[in-house]
Amino acid sequence: MKKKQRMPRSVSHPDVHKEERQLSAPVKDKSFFRTLLFSLLGLSVSITLLLTLFLTANYFRTSLSITTAFNRNLLSQTNYTITQMDDNAQRLTQALYGDKDIISFLNMKEHDSMIPILASRTLDKQLMTLPFVDSIYLYNASLDLFFSSKSGEQLHSGEFKDEQIAALITDPAFAASYSGIPIPGTISGTSHVAKTLSYLVFDSTQEENGLKNAIIINVNPSLLTDSMQTMNQFEDGMHMDFVIMDKDGSVISTALSPQLEQNSQLYEQLYAHLHDRSKETGTKGSFLTIGDIRYFQSVTAGNKYQWYLMSLIPASVIFKDILTSSLAGAGIMLGVLLLGSLICLSFARRLNSPIQAITHMIKGEPVEKLPSALEGTQEFRLILDTYKDMKKQNRQFEQIKRETAYSIRQDCLNNLLTGNNTDSMERISHKLQGLNLSRLLTDTLCMAVLKIDSYDRFLAENNPKELWVLRFAIVNITEEIASGYFPCQVFSRDNDKFVVLISCEEGSVYRIFQNSVDKMLLDVQENVKRCMDLSLSAAYSTFFKGIEHFPSMYHNMKDSLLLKMKYGHGCIISPYMVDELETGSFQFPSQKADQLSWSIAGAKTEQALELYRQITEQLFTYDYNEIISGSIHLAYTVYTEILQKFPGLKEEGTSLLRRFLAALQDSEISGDIVSHMEAFIRDMCGETRAAKEDTSRQNTNQITQNVCRIIDRDYSDPALCLSSIAEEIGLSPNYIGQIFKTSMQKSVAQYILDLRMDTLSYYLEHTSLSLSRILEKVGIEKNNYFYTQFKKHFGMSLGDYRKNKNQMGQEKDMTE
Repeated sequence: MKKKQRMPRSVSHPDVHKEERQLSAPVKDKSFFRTLLFSLLGLSVSITLLLTLFLTANYFRTSLSITTAFNRNLLSQTNYTITQMDDNAQRLTQALYGDKDIISFLNMKEHDSMIPILASRTLDKQLMTLPFVDSIYLYNASLDLFFSSKSGEQLHSGEFKDEQIAALITDPAFAASYSGIPIPGTISGTSHVAKTLSYLVFDSTQEENGLKNAIIINVNPSLLTDSMQTMNQFEDGMHMDFVIMDKDGSVISTALSPQLEQNSQLYEQLYAHLHDRSKETGTKGSFLTIGDIRYFQSVTAGNKYQWYLMSLIPASVIFKDILTSSLAGAGIMLGVLLLGSLICLSFARRLNSPIQAITHMIKGEPVEKLPSALEGTQEFRLILDTYKDMKKQNRQFEQIKRETAYSIRQDCLNNLLTGNNTDSMERISHKLQGLNLSRLLTDTLCMAVLKIDSYDRFLAENNPKELWVLRFAIVNITEEIASGYFPCQVFSRDNDKFVVLISCEEGSVYRIFQNSVDKMLLDVQENVKRCMDLSLSAAYSTFFKGIEHFPSMYHNMKDSLLLKMKYGHGCIISPYMVDELETGSFQFPSQKADQLSWSIAGAKTEQALELYRQITEQLFTYDYNEIISGSIHLAYTVYTEILQKFPGLKEEGTSLLRRFLAALQDSEISGDIVSHMEAFIRDMCGETRAAKEDTSRQNTNQITQNVCRIIDRDYSDPALCLSSIAEEIGLSPNYIGQIFKTSMQKSVAQYILDLRMDTLSYYLEHTSLSLSRILEKVGIEKNNYFYTQFKKHFGMSLGDYRKNKNQMGQEKDMTE
């Protein structure tokens, strides 16, 4: 086909002319119609004949299937039950013969009141876990003594109530010839069914009187039919009856309907019928009339005891199924004929418009499914294949177009947010129209920004190569949910933010609109949490109009997201929440701050924590910058106060302060700041407590504290040195230098240099002062010695240090 499409028009081909002649030839509608009509009639007749034959065969097969399946089920269930009963009896026998109390009773030569009691306890324990066992007898041949677990009596064979068992046990000939087949016990006078099945287990040795010790296990024979009733879900009014009978005609167990139970001649009739069919083997079936009802009887004797397993099924049940199948078959035939008529009518209608279907396909309009006879022709097959190929290519093209459009749309919207777009408004408008985003130019808009909470943890827990997949999934979830509320555009921004541009109806009331936005954002948060186990915080703006407001609105939304410092992760921040913040500067109560420092100095941890909570009760009602600066100020105040009282803790205190400031940079919510500040207070209290407990340290602390106090006061003086400090204190420089180095693990000169360098670093990071001004404030002269000491202290030159700090500041701004 593709070669024909690429062939120049001026080239002729015999096959092409042949197909053109075939297409131009007149088509008679009647020929198509007659072909399909006769085919449909033939199909209907064939289906009717086949269905008739199928139903006729199915009548016989249904009856055979019911009886055969039932007989197999009966055989397998009953044989399994008999086998299970034997296994349980054998296991019980082994357990009893392995018990010392039972053996003591069987081997007892003289009457002992304690041995039967112990044996009775053993039997009770066994019977508690074996509900199918009715009772257990123990027979001591030496004393001719029976013990019954049911009554607890000890009686001689002449006095034992179960005379049948007593007679068999005391018969040496029976004991020698017993083959292990369970013996039906007492026969019920009303139902003629055995109450128990007795397993007799004799010792291998005889006593002097010729008798053998024995254990008799009496099993409820109803176990054989109870299991069948349970597996087949028998209820009152069941249609299947069961009888188990041994070869002597004793009825072992039954599962009969009330009607058969009342028939006094039932078992004699069944036994007589068995003798008539005694030569047959396997599972056979025959009809038997009992009373006024005709039954289908199935018999098998293939079990290990050659018991007869009989089932009785009313013949009406079998023929009822056949009648039901017949009625169902008649209904199916009527349905087939009706369905054939409808199909004929449908095909006749469709044949009236074949040319119209071709026209729809060429125009690209939806086409209904073509008739099978028409679709099978060469002409329609060619047209249909061409149409499908074109449709497939169009879908591929649309897919590529959508993927490309998404990437272009993402870049375009991000450029509008940054405000760095150098294109003219006319060109931007043309680009938005090409991306089907022209409504952003005219509609009233609302911007919502979602941010991944705890982004550092998100980066640590996920493979960097898979982060784009997770972001794309969040965009898809947000777009799917948000589009159900408003017309909107969703795209990712930076690494941890997602922007939703919502088109609002003109004249919308913001308070009503706000409720819908809150519901939409909450829905997004819940679905992202459920599907991806990620928490999102969200903020949205007021109404605005015009793409020129995108940068300012996005900047405001980033600032609004900082309010989660107050409201926590997973919050939704509305524009009105910004107005609830305190706009002034937070002032720490100086008295409380002093008390906090004294509590830490006194190592009173709980008191210090309570004071901190009192100081910061109102702190988190202010904006993010005020919270951060206030927390830094409080920590630094505590740090300086503690060092004034404990100069020897400068190194430990500085380390704790640096750790707090580093943790503060990653804090997103108030709970993070409180946790870090409380850890800082606890650690400072621990250090002061350790300092007080160190007596040797206290002896030299006074001199060390005085030296540290003078250095902290005069470090900005370039002339400060060990000699000037020793002169002020009134001690020799060598003595002071030795005590200070022992206490602080560094010399006075090194301490002064470290303090000046740390203060220099603070000014470089937090102020915009010039280097000359900073050096003047810290008491260092600007010369080659300074640059050498700077590189030695920080491990890098001053230029590299500034470059590194600038890069860290830019990364922090991008993350926020």
